Amino acid sequence: MAYNSYTSQPGAPQAALSSQSLPVVNFPRRPGFGSDGRKLQVTTNHFELTWAGQHLITHYSVDIEPEITAGDVTRRKYEIIDHLQTISYPQVFSPRASYDGDKNLYASAEYPIGKTENFHVLMTKKKSPPPPGSPGHFILRLTIVNTVRPQLLMDYIRNGQAPSSNEVLQILNCLNVILRQAAIHWNEGPLLDVVMTYLNKRNVRDLQNLSDAEINNLNRYLKDVRVRFSHKPGMKGRPIHKFDKRGADKIELEDDGPKITQYFLDTYNVTLRYPYACCVWVSKTAALPLEMCIIEPGQLYRKKINQGDLTREMIAFSNRKPDQRINTIVQGLGDMMYDRSDYMNNAGLRVGVQPIQCEGRQLRGTPVEYKDGKLDVTNGAWNLRGKEFVRSASVGVWVVVNLCPGAGRGSFSRQQTQELVKTMELLKVGNDVRNRYKVPKPNLYLIITNGSADLYTRVKHWGDIVMGVATQHVRLDKVTRPNMQYCANVAMKINLKLSGQNHFPMGAAIKELAKVPFMVFGADTSHPGPGEKDKPSISALAASVDRNVTVYVTTVRAQEGKVEILKDLQEMTQWAIARFQEYQKATIGKSNIVPQTVIFYRDGVSEGQFAEVYTSEVQAIRSAFEAMGLKPPKITFMVVGKRHHVRFFPKRSDADRTENAPAGFVVDTDVAHPYEWDFYLQSHAGLLGTSRPMHVSVVADENGFSADSLQNLTFALTHNFPRATRTVSIPTPVYHADLACGRAPIHFDPNADIGGGLNSLEAYQNALRQAHKNLQQSMIWM
Repeated sequence: MAYNSYTSQPGAPQAALSSQSLPVVNFPRRPGFGSDGRKLQVTTNHFELTWAGQHLITHYSVDIEPEITAGDVTRRKYEIIDHLQTISYPQVFSPRASYDGDKNLYASAEYPIGKTENFHVLMTKKKSPPPPGSPGHFILRLTIVNTVRPQLLMDYIRNGQAPSSNEVLQILNCLNVILRQAAIHWNEGPLLDVVMTYLNKRNVRDLQNLSDAEINNLNRYLKDVRVRFSHKPGMKGRPIHKFDKRGADKIELEDDGPKITQYFLDTYNVTLRYPYACCVWVSKTAALPLEMCIIEPGQLYRKKINQGDLTREMIAFSNRKPDQRINTIVQGLGDMMYDRSDYMNNAGLRVGVQPIQCEGRQLRGTPVEYKDGKLDVTNGAWNLRGKEFVRSASVGVWVVVNLCPGAGRGSFSRQQTQELVKTMELLKVGNDVRNRYKVPKPNLYLIITNGSADLYTRVKHWGDIVMGVATQHVRLDKVTRPNMQYCANVAMKINLKLSGQNHFPMGAAIKELAKVPFMVFGADTSHPGPGEKDKPSISALAASVDRNVTVYVTTVRAQEGKVEILKDLQEMTQWAIARFQEYQKATIGKSNIVPQTVIFYRDGVSEGQFAEVYTSEVQAIRSAFEAMGLKPPKITFMVVGKRHHVRFFPKRSDADRTENAPAGFVVDTDVAHPYEWDFYLQSHAGLLGTSRPMHVSVVADENGFSADSLQNLTFALTHNFPRATRTVSIPTPVYHADLACGRAPIHFDPNADIGGGLNSLEAYQNALRQAHKNLQQSMIWM
């Protein structure tokens, strides 16, 4: 069983689960493994996890009274549970249970208590205890939920004898909690090793003459952590008081008394190996060498992480090259010391020390078509130089508006305007941009700004929603020193907004799809941030309307905040079908064409929501066709995930210039699901740090795709993002939906009263405006 070294879902704290909490859905089984492409051997950031199947885990739900509402709630709950198990009732909670910080407790034994039991935990220094249920005197109610059987998961992995997916998720949730519990407690081990690791020292000699800053950092990190003593095995441990930069060969036990080194030799016949290393005080009068101290196991890690340091370290870690990253991961796994965790050992869990190797394949890039011929794609990129757009829009009349404060006519010269015009002419975007007075109504406004977000939103609302005219913003600092690349990027956007087409993918996967009428969808939701509880979530749908999978339409809706399921998907799909039929009538003169195939890529859904997505959103697509009196199509529905931690590390000879796996690298074995249909696809070339692949999970497939055909189609759909000359990291329809979500503020009436209140959602929904009818077939979000 492979397990990722940095885990997220489904390990987040959640309400106590039961086997009846989610709908039961049988997802498509993998139809086989892919074989297309050049085979590559890579290292992963997964490590083998073994779980002795004979162990049973008892799942308890936890209620704490009074409810914790102030301060660091999760940390306080951990402290209460730790106090319950180690101080208040150690005779009951042996071995200790793993806690998720909220409602769930997992024990490797069933405790000698009833189905429901109350426990009193005093956490106060007052001489007279407060009454039960008041701050400082907590009542904990433990209730048995069920028994978690790891053997079910092992049977599922080995031979597919699976219980329901919900039971598998419960086992994985339990597994994550145990692993995390091991990580938030101090593990037993030499204090010397912990100090060396924390200070990033390679040689013990570096522990002499530490700086004041290093000593202060050690004091903050390790103060009050209990240590026991190797020279006195039976002695009760003591908390660390402070560190001393002096070595044992410098500290006297008393004034003019023997040094610590001499004391250990005379009293215990111990010759210290590192007499020069710094020492630790365990009381105001007792100093000891680090090498004689051992951290006691099971202590809760109580220190708060410095957010500034954490942010800097996370950024630095994300920017590391692949070989540096995997080395750090392996080292970090060793620092976790899972092998010394009583939580892990009592549950029968073992983590391997070497990262898992797996085999993947590099798929061939899909050629892209321009007006004057196709271009081959090499490692996810191609060159636009000398190429004409497939369909160049006619700019007609356009207006340049300079909205920079203090701007005059001289701040944006005719010569600078001509640089952009020249580029657009080279790319054949229009034939006569100077006839600005022959047609009274402009169809493009070029807006010069200083980057004001509020100004951007208001201008876009005016153009996209009110007037129905395309707008293109450019920054003043960019156009005062124009270059070909910047102007080309702007020209690509303008061409799309004026209903032009830049390029399209032309591989076998697209041609196969186009044998019957089809639509490709992308959907996403975005949610309000912390402190914005009155704001709604935004759902967005993008849909292709042409046979080249290049022209898209988008629509957005406001829905209840923090809700991931698209509540208005049926209505949104009906809107998209209508736009599809309008496009067919405008281009080939037929308005009655009905898509027979739907390919749907869904972003932003965690594994625990797959069943709900299937029962709600797949049915909404069918219902949309039925509501329009149309025959429902065959649907292939996939979830595209990016919020995961899976990474691949190729050999130098197989890597791209950034040392990442090359564009088109796909894996559907080893680290993928053993039976359900999923794969990892790294579709883009690396730019900085270690690239993250997309994770594609097939929720429904009525079209009978093979593994190869679906992987190739998904890769091909990363070649058609229209304002780029490289493959992107997610399928283009998902990218469009994501951009539409991000532009949601543009759709709200700026004059509407949409403040907080009981009817806040209704107010937002009433204030939401769709794009002007003139622009509904234009890709204005580009």
